[in-house]
Amino acid sequence: MGEDYISEYWNPDRTRQASVSKDKHHYIVRMKACRGDQSDLQLYHTELIHDKSLAFVEDMAENFVFSIGAFADLNWDRTSS
Repeated sequence: MGEDYISEYWNPDRTRQASVSKDKHHYIVRMKACRGDQSDLQLYHTELIHDKSLAFVEDMAENFVFSIGAFADLNWDRTSS
């Protein structure tokens, strides 16, 4: 089962990045960010989305990179469990 790349988003200072892809059953949003004062991106969260439009998925990616709504402040503690 393959995965098709759709798009990629970056914030202006390149400290957040999100990529959108699709497999047979889901859209996939991979969200990466710099943690603290580190300069390299780390995977923050992967979201598998079904029964939503591509516009919905791309809006989620944009909201992440531009720190909008639920993505305004990253909670790295939730990723370590």
